[in-house]
Amino acid sequence: MLNYQGDIRFKGESLRGLSTRKIVKMGIVQCPERRHLFDYMTVEENLLLGTYNVGKNSYIDLDTVYDLFPRLKDRKKQQASTLSGGEAQMVAVGRALLANPALLVLDEPTLGLAPIVRNHLLHALQRIKDQGVKLLLVEQNVKWSFEIAEYVYVLREGQIAKSGSCSELTGDQEIRRHFLGV
Repeated sequence: MLNYQGDIRFKGESLRGLSTRKIVKMGIVQCPERRHLFDYMTVEENLLLGTYNVGKNSYIDLDTVYDLFPRLKDRKKQQASTLSGGEAQMVAVGRALLANPALLVLDEPTLGLAPIVRNHLLHALQRIKDQGVKLLLVEQNVKWSFEIAEYVYVLREGQIAKSGSCSELTGDQEIRRHFLGV
């Protein structure tokens, strides 16, 4: 049996023991690895599932998602099971954004994506970040992560091996050799 210790805090409040519903109400939204779309539903129906947390402070709407990912507007009536991996990832991120996050947790967003789609996702996430949404990124593609991250934790066997700003870690010889291919 694993024994986890420590505390996770968001805006000064502990998340320990809080229900998922309360955590989401606080503004923390996860975009899971492997997308988890409802294949039998359309793109737009999948996206609208993210609107459960919308209230008077809503700043991201369907038009904003379509602006970030124009391809989804063209495919809004298409069944989700027919999408490419990149399109499905766009739907997953768009759905998470429609929940109006203050903190968006992205789990392996580039998994299985072609380089051109990864770059498009990077630009969309930068725009999201510029709108004030905080991002927590769990990602194995270190070079890609360094393009958007402000602060990095490098994990090795479940432990924090190194941490620091991107500029600090980019200068670290071990990071350069093992993770950045320099």
